[in-house]
Amino acid sequence: DLTMKSKVQRPVNEDYPFLGSVRGDHRVVVDVGLKNGVETRMAVESGFVVYSFEPVPDHCAETRHELDERNLTYHEVELDRQGNLLSLLPEPELGK
Repeated sequence: DLTMKSKVQRPVNEDYPFLGSVRGDHRVVVDVGLKNGVETRMAVESGFVVYSFEPVPDHCAETRHELDERNLTYHEVELDRQGNLLSLLPEPELGK
């Protein structure tokens, strides 16, 4: 469901148009059900700090590949069987 705006030439998600139209300026987006990661990638590229959650390993692998291709920073965490974090997330970096 991505379209191109004629003037901006950036992809726009019609469900969440702010992702392609404003700078995130380190505001936070939570993407539950990452799926193919389109919204996550657009938000990161726009400067949002994004926390994404996806239980399907193939969806995570596809998104990791896309983030790597775009040289975007991400951190993965693992959970134990009780759902506890096995490692903490680092403090989000300022920049961009």
